[in-house]
Amino acid sequence: MKSLIKLATIKLLPSLYYRISSYRFSRYCRTRFEEFQIRFSEDVYGNNQIHVLTGPFRGMKYYQKIVWGPITPKWIGSYEAELHEFITDIIDSQYSVIIDVGAAEGYYAVGLAWKCGSSRVFAFDIDPIARVRQRELAELNEIHNLEIRKYCHHSDFSDLVRGRTLVICDIEGFEALLLDPKEAPELIEADILVEIHSHHGLDAKSVENLMRDRFQKTHTIKTRRMVDREPKEYQSMEPMLQKIGSDRLKEALNEHRHGSQAWLWMKAEP
Repeated sequence: MKSLIKLATIKLLPSLYYRISSYRFSRYCRTRFEEFQIRFSEDVYGNNQIHVLTGPFRGMKYYQKIVWGPITPKWIGSYEAELHEFITDIIDSQYSVIIDVGAAEGYYAVGLAWKCGSSRVFAFDIDPIARVRQRELAELNEIHNLEIRKYCHHSDFSDLVRGRTLVICDIEGFEALLLDPKEAPELIEADILVEIHSHHGLDAKSVENLMRDRFQKTHTIKTRRMVDREPKEYQSMEPMLQKIGSDRLKEALNEHRHGSQAWLWMKAEP
């Protein structure tokens, strides 16, 4: 019964549903992460501006806010370190258009707008608090080439894919519906970085295979899977982390993922 009510609310009153779910998740994240991240920011940054310490977005300004999940891996720059090779490639490529679907508070959308000043960046997220955080992060970094939107539909790809285009997608399983070249043929021309999740009876491996089936004829596909973080590695890269004990730093590096997370980097063939 609860699942039926949920589906009916999403269909009939989507804005209300996502506003309520956003509030609930924000409250959870505040309870789960706030105390730790306050102490961590005080110990690492003191009274100085919080900024990304390592990785492709090193130097980007950040804030002390509640976001979706832990924020400390983003401060450190270890967030989704499995993708750093791809993100560096993306920055070097200087895409004409970057579309980030499921942008959360804007780590990638703002980061890529910051690093790729000539790119038009579009950030989509159904969560109202996430969109507020995106605006705050963009203002903090004086970003002017970012447009923040709510829902992403197949028609948005038709409207936005122009020239060299990148699509980043992290939408908790709905990639199985959105990333469909039959519904959005323009995706065949875009490079796509997608985080894989289970979706409505399909486990994550099945969704991964679905993505491969859809794009293997038009894209070169590489896979990355979650790996552990080593505190000593980040202490060697950033002196500001050397004063943090290994156990605390390990927790700060923890992205709190479940199971074996996978990503696909799908580059359109010329």
